Amino acid sequence: MIAGTRKMVTVLVSIACLSVAGQAFAWTKTVNFDNGTNGALANGAVGFDYAGSKTTISGDMAVSGAKSAKMVWAKGDPGWNLQHGEINFPAPVKNGGEVWIRGYYYFANPWSFLSNNGDYSGIKIMRLATDVGGWHSIFSVFSPNISASNEMEQVQIDTSAPFIIGAWQSLEMYLKLSPTQGIFRIWQNGKLVFEDLNHKTITSSNGYVSMASVMSVWNNNVGQSQTQYVDEFVITTDRPAQVDSKGNPMIGPINGTSPATLPPPTGLRVTATK
Repeated sequence: MIAGTRKMVTVLVSIACLSVAGQAFAWTKTVNFDNGTNGALANGAVGFDYAGSKTTISGDMAVSGAKSAKMVWAKGDPGWNLQHGEINFPAPVKNGGEVWIRGYYYFANPWSFLSNNGDYSGIKIMRLATDVGGWHSIFSVFSPNISASNEMEQVQIDTSAPFIIGAWQSLEMYLKLSPTQGIFRIWQNGKLVFEDLNHKTITSSNGYVSMASVMSVWNNNVGQSQTQYVDEFVITTDRPAQVDSKGNPMIGPINGTSPATLPPPTGLRVTATK
């Protein structure tokens, strides 16, 4: 089980037996940035498996410990290869398997989710990649709210839950992999803000998920110069001990949570993702 209060210095991979279809063993990978050198690229043994050139170790602030990864955005930046981090899985998660990912995000004031065109064009904030190149994502796309995106079904939903500006927030995703009827959930600070029990999460029985992406693309480029920080990522296939108000297992915030009830879904729409 995942202990939400346990402090990991770099990357931990743990293996244990699981009786879940599609997974021969359970693993946990934890990424923070405490062992990095301030100003250095936030990758390798001190952080992401890949980090963009404007994604660096910073002692400005941290969720716990002393450091986080800092992403500096200049007006017009596209995100990719600049403000971006990737986390490779120790092993793919296959049909019937489950995976959770939690990370902390700090969008520093003044912050805007508008693009350089002055619209909401789609910012890729947290993503899980499938074998066919499709993604399950937390976006900001229709508004400054959390949006859920399932590219297997070309469905995007605005949750009406706004991203928090000027404070750390825990964002978490969960997938149950199925080519017919999977499960996709999103939590913010331990509160369930999105749940989809009705769509496939992989395209075939041989499908899988193998990596996570953090702040990969800002469609139509960022609208203003601004700064953000990310920290304390945990990815696991080992079912966590903490649960939300509906009894769903989640990694949850580091210091625990007082779960809140999922609000009625709003903003359902079907659209081609960019």
